[in-house]
Amino acid sequence: MPHSFMGKVQFDADLLTNDDRFQWEQSVAATLNKVWESYTGRNLLDVMGQSHKIVKIVPFYKDKVNASAKARSPKDAYYPERPLRRADNGHLYAGSGTGTGRGSDVRLNFTPWRYPRTVAPSKLIHEMTHAAEMQRGVIFMNTVHSACFDTVAEFDAIVVENIYRSETHLSGENLFIRKDHHGTHPLHGNRMLPQEGELGARLDSFRARMPQLTQALAQVRVAFNPLRPGNPAYGAGR
Repeated sequence: MPHSFMGKVQFDADLLTNDDRFQWEQSVAATLNKVWESYTGRNLLDVMGQSHKIVKIVPFYKDKVNASAKARSPKDAYYPERPLRRADNGHLYAGSGTGTGRGSDVRLNFTPWRYPRTVAPSKLIHEMTHAAEMQRGVIFMNTVHSACFDTVAEFDAIVVENIYRSETHLSGENLFIRKDHHGTHPLHGNRMLPQEGELGARLDSFRARMPQLTQALAQVRVAFNPLRPGNPAYGAGR
């Protein structure tokens, strides 16, 4: 039986049993509470809760340290009339057709104890950003060529994750403003993409596809916020 977190998302221990089941449920609830305590996380959860599509958090069963968001209907999760592309590298899925933009339910695979306790909320926020875009049928996997973000969807998720990291003042090993999608590289300076015009274009795309979320996050007053006018990380001319 799934649990509900404030009517925003569901979480379900799925195949886990006994102590593993209890510990996973307690850990996910605690992580969601940490997310909710931040302005960044609360805005994201509010946007997710306003969709009629359900996001269900379930355990991540693979051995590697990772998490993922999987749409129940990839075509409905994808931006309308654009050919479906792979989430890992932006390559076309041959014969998969185009997105419908109708939105999809999402299964979010996440096990908190695979990460240090202070890091787990930022990882969940990253995957919830993917899930929120899938709910609305605007996930977009085109390649971002000029930096190691892999796809537009990863750029979007790292923008939100970095705002959260800035808000919660994460510091120390593996806790920093992320440079890209490739591991543990901290961002030096304020620019997430090398060309300021490209940065502005990517942020404009995110704003167009997720207006309610980006408008809410633009109000979060933190040191690093590319969505907030006047912030040093903001795109030129915006």
